[in-house]
Amino acid sequence: DKRVLPELKGTIRKVQGDCFTILDRHPELRGKVRALYVQNLEHFFNPQQHQRFVRLIDELLAEGGRAFLTAHSINTAFAHKGNPVYD
Repeated sequence: DKRVLPELKGTIRKVQGDCFTILDRHPELRGKVRALYVQNLEHFFNPQQHQRFVRLIDELLAEGGRAFLTAHSINTAFAHKGNPVYD
């Protein structure tokens, strides 16, 4: 991708496919991801899938890692205190 700084090209890995099978396909990523960018995915999940996705993010991220979750709209059911997405 032309938008990636040359010094970062070797550190970025694009992984496509079913997110729920990512650790089956790439077990080496467990606890190693320093930054995770997800766009326009979560609003398709039912509440059970959403909780499964939150646990998956926790399994993927390295200590101090960050997840960037974006969407063109937010499901307001998740936008309240006490919900793991809100917190």
